[in-house]
Amino acid sequence: MIPAQGLPPVPHLVFGIFNLAIPDIIAWMIVLIVFVILIWLRLPKFFEGNK
Repeated sequence: MIPAQGLPPVPHLVFGIFNLAIPDIIAWMIVLIVFVILIWLRLPKFFEGNK
């Protein structure tokens, strides 16, 4: 096993006391986008209005 000190660093953003890893940010953005798309697909047809 590789010790944690020997692993390459992950690029991250620092916001005050928060250190956010860029791969984690991308993964959560994908999860949120998929969640919004799934909610949109479940909307009933009467929300769309008359055509």
